[in-house]
Amino acid sequence: MSTVFAVLDAIAGLGGIVIAVIAFLYSKRKDSSEESSESMHRIVREDTEPYRESVRDIAAMKVSFGSLDTKIDTAISRLGVLETKIDVFWRNVAFDAARILHQPHASRQELDDLLDEFQAGTITADRTAALKSMLETIRDYKQEGEDLGFPVFPGDQIAAVIILRVMENQGVFHVR
Repeated sequence: MSTVFAVLDAIAGLGGIVIAVIAFLYSKRKDSSEESSESMHRIVREDTEPYRESVRDIAAMKVSFGSLDTKIDTAISRLGVLETKIDVFWRNVAFDAARILHQPHASRQELDDLLDEFQAGTITADRTAALKSMLETIRDYKQEGEDLGFPVFPGDQIAAVIILRVMENQGVFHVR
């Protein structure tokens, strides 16, 4: 924005200089008289007045836009802080969902180990793929006689969806 003002300032200044040079050259001609010189000064004053007004207007706009720039910078900074807080919030929600899924059931030991690694931040790409697969299986579970080899309790599907979405938003993997 300040570049635009600088260009406009330069154009306005250049216009005034051009008019002044023309007036100066005209006043130095042999046939110029005191009257024509005064006439040229009047013309220059009249013709440069709109430029002076424009320069004043531009200067006033620079002041108001200057404060707008500061406000925009502040808003962007605060938005970054807000994004960080939201990311932390959803990560905590995912950890809470992982605690819901974590069960002392022997047939869910593999899932529990994957969830522990996820919460500790030590999960590898291969283990992430395995966790994704297990979470998708829980998410898509239908109770009509389907046997997963481990029990699915009430709330497990919602917890699995939350973890999948948080991991997707963190760029851990792409959920289908």
